Amino acid sequence: RLQEMMDKAETIDEMIAVESRLTEVQTQLNQEKSYLDTLEKDVAYSTVTLEIREVKDYTVIKEEPKSFPERVWEAVGSTVSGFGNFLQDLVIFLIEICPYLIFLILVIWVLRKLLRRRKRRRNNCDQGAGGSDCRREKGNFRLRFGKRKKETEQEKNQPEKTE
Repeated sequence: RLQEMMDKAETIDEMIAVESRLTEVQTQLNQEKSYLDTLEKDVAYSTVTLEIREVKDYTVIKEEPKSFPERVWEAVGSTVSGFGNFLQDLVIFLIEICPYLIFLILVIWVLRKLLRRRKRRRNNCDQGAGGSDCRREKGNFRLRFGKRKKETEQEKNQPEKTE
């Protein structure tokens, strides 16, 4: 319509008024077109996430109260179901933790072997088996518990034996 009015305008003032109004309308159209393009791009990049879960136990709620035996039977059923779910989860947990348990058992086994070997050496030295291992073991044992110092003080206090 503005272009038709521009063609019908006879004076310069009318032409200028129509042309300024035509410029305003074109500017608004360009802005709206730019806004629509932006919205189309945003819609193209948008993501909709839909999560659907299956209902496992669908129960219908009755308006009438349940009798005592019905309530007991329902409690027993839910207990058995819950215990079954617990056992399933326990088996899955044991399967997941199995590699860690194997590693822990291996470490404990190695430590027990080392401690037994050390105890056996110490017992052999105490029984008088001798050898370089015994001197080293006895020396470390005495130094560790401070017995060497006590033994030297006792030796000083005892009178020397003369033959």
